[in-house]
Amino acid sequence: MEVQRILGFFFLTLIFSLAESGLREEEADKTLRSVLACNQNPGMAVSVVKDGHIVFSKGYGVKNLETKEPVTNKTLFGIASLSKAFASTLLVKLLHRTKEITLDTEISKIYNDDNIFSDDLRSRYVTIRDLLAHNIGIRSNNYMRFDDTLTRGNIYRRIKYLRGRGRFRESFYYSNLMYGVITDIAERLGGKSWEDLVREELLNPIGMMSTTFATVAEEKKIDLATGYIDFYGDIHPVSFRLSKVWGNLCGSGCVMSSANDMAKWMMFHLDKGRNSFSVRVVDERALSHTHKAHNTIAKSSIFKYFTKPVVPHTRCQTNYALGWKNGYYRGYEILTHSGSTWGYRALVTLFPAMRIGVYTSMTGEDYGYILRTNIHNYLADMYLEETPWLNASTICSFPEPWFRPGKDKPKPSIDKTRELPRNTTYYVGEYENPAYGRMIVAVNGTTGKLIIKYGEVTLGLYPKAMKDEFHFESLGFAALVLNFGTIKFKMETLSGYFAAFQVTTFDTKDPPDFQRFMTQNDLPEVGNPLYVASQRNSANTSHSAELLFGILIIWIINLFVFRKIPTCRS
Repeated sequence: MEVQRILGFFFLTLIFSLAESGLREEEADKTLRSVLACNQNPGMAVSVVKDGHIVFSKGYGVKNLETKEPVTNKTLFGIASLSKAFASTLLVKLLHRTKEITLDTEISKIYNDDNIFSDDLRSRYVTIRDLLAHNIGIRSNNYMRFDDTLTRGNIYRRIKYLRGRGRFRESFYYSNLMYGVITDIAERLGGKSWEDLVREELLNPIGMMSTTFATVAEEKKIDLATGYIDFYGDIHPVSFRLSKVWGNLCGSGCVMSSANDMAKWMMFHLDKGRNSFSVRVVDERALSHTHKAHNTIAKSSIFKYFTKPVVPHTRCQTNYALGWKNGYYRGYEILTHSGSTWGYRALVTLFPAMRIGVYTSMTGEDYGYILRTNIHNYLADMYLEETPWLNASTICSFPEPWFRPGKDKPKPSIDKTRELPRNTTYYVGEYENPAYGRMIVAVNGTTGKLIIKYGEVTLGLYPKAMKDEFHFESLGFAALVLNFGTIKFKMETLSGYFAAFQVTTFDTKDPPDFQRFMTQNDLPEVGNPLYVASQRNSANTSHSAELLFGILIIWIINLFVFRKIPTCRS
């Protein structure tokens, strides 16, 4: 009888548990459908894990607005900077195997180069750990990634031209470029491409068989959600080619994954390096380095919206680990990271002590990380068995009712009819920055307008009211991703041509200058105003030389003819 009573109690408990789990999933599903309906995000994928099990994994919306094919939990999304945890995890696994190089090995020793950075301090002391923790103190310079001559193999030669702006190991300057260096280091250690190493060392043993990389994937052969951007209320698709170009450094943001696969990734980290079959994939101590705080985040981007007493519960990010951010939600310690790239928005949150993980990825925009964060807060409450402070209505209205939202910025406009202040020949040429590479200013043969070619990207130039300043916008496959930017040309007074231009949009606090790249063969042809100026300068130089030669002859004649020349008899 006693055994029967125990078994009956066990089965009754199991039934109630399953019923409660089913109700929780049903409620979460209903809320997420409502949330997607009130936002302009075409597609979304969500997964939740708890105690070593996938407890929720679904797709919402459509992969493509034209085909209307539904998103599933197997549909791939770009996860952008969530790739950084893959980069750090791969690297600690490779380092654990080599033993000769550690996280604290100086970069100068790896590359056998004492001048990797612009100053001696960084060149001598920057380590692998510093790169992973954004400890360098160099601004992001993110748009360098459009240069098609920038590669994983040569990026370490470019960063020496980037000046330090923050204190080394005393500042937090987020940098995708430094994760490009990490990608190269992994390839040098592993002897294969980063993509192959991640697949062999992580994806296959964890069981993430659908996950791939924007750099090598064939768009037509994968179950892909098309990326979309929200351009002032209008939804536009993002070319997959752009994802390939932008993701070239890979470790900073090239991974594409699904809700199911990311659930396995979360369980792998929560289970301290073991896969779902309890097989060890990465050494526990090595993996723990990626979760520990290594840098301080002064104030995170979500601080304004998710801090008491403004809202009922605080969510904060306090430190940067290695490819993860440390923080807290409702007093629970979390590991988290966001990912944002052209067309995709992602977020992962782990609750290590509770063995819970939440993942979301979506197409379209998510300004200020608000939608992603609210979905995670809601789902975390559900599976932590806390009373949710958010629901479908408040997620849709956020930040109301807690505080009033800011005003939407009006869509700026560009006057594309304004005439050039000078002939196009004043501007046309090649310009170079040692870090960013080369830009070519040319004339569009069809429209007659000025354009800039930067790697695979083309920018259209339109004169502003201020002379020799231009708006720019991206064209072709990168259309709408770079808009309302500003370029300022700088005149070289003596020669009468533009010697440089500055792209203020690339970094408003430290905009890069591109110097004109011109040899004698590059001088303009006859009829070009620049040719006249150069000929005038050339003529002036020639005349000056003739004058000096004449003065010298007169001086010699005066010395030997008109003056008394002493002799040996004097």
